[in-house]
Amino acid sequence: MLRDIPYCIHATEIKGTQILVNRNYKPLGNKAQTADVLVSYEDAKNMHVSFTEEQIACLVSPDTERHLFRDGDAPWCGRREATACLERLRKLIELL
Repeated sequence: MLRDIPYCIHATEIKGTQILVNRNYKPLGNKAQTADVLVSYEDAKNMHVSFTEEQIACLVSPDTERHLFRDGDAPWCGRREATACLERLRKLIELL
């Protein structure tokens, strides 16, 4: 799950373009778990998105700027957290 679930909408160096990254700050599906494995966000074009700040604000966990969940409200913390994260993921899918 950590490899495949969007954790953060991370800015790239490409103006107006973000990338969906997993809990290890790697593009979704990338199984690398360490900082030793550097990934160029700009090269992972299949994960690029272009959201406005307003769209990002409706996708992220409360009190965060770019994260769909935090350690305290991760979907595996409980039913309420999983339901809230699922709703954010539904909104994300609609915007994609």
